[in-house]
Amino acid sequence: MHFDDLTGDIHAATNQGTITLRLPQMAQYAIDAKSGIGDVDSDIAGTTTRRHFGHVQTTTAPHKLYLRNGFGDIIILRINQPAPLP
Repeated sequence: MHFDDLTGDIHAATNQGTITLRLPQMAQYAIDAKSGIGDVDSDIAGTTTRRHFGHVQTTTAPHKLYLRNGFGDIIILRINQPAPLP
């Protein structure tokens, strides 16, 4: 699954594969991401904990990301936006 440049709430779940999100640089997200067997990698600051299998990341903000993956990674990236020209 791939999500690109969204600013609202996202609820995504899959049994196998990779969930990739590319989010706007200035938007704020509350992340609840869990992977049963895999990693959760994020550009967004938060608390990441390692469980018996997989990772959990949680943060608080106005928009909610609820992500679940049984077998595979979850990747959350900020879109790099160039600074405006003077």
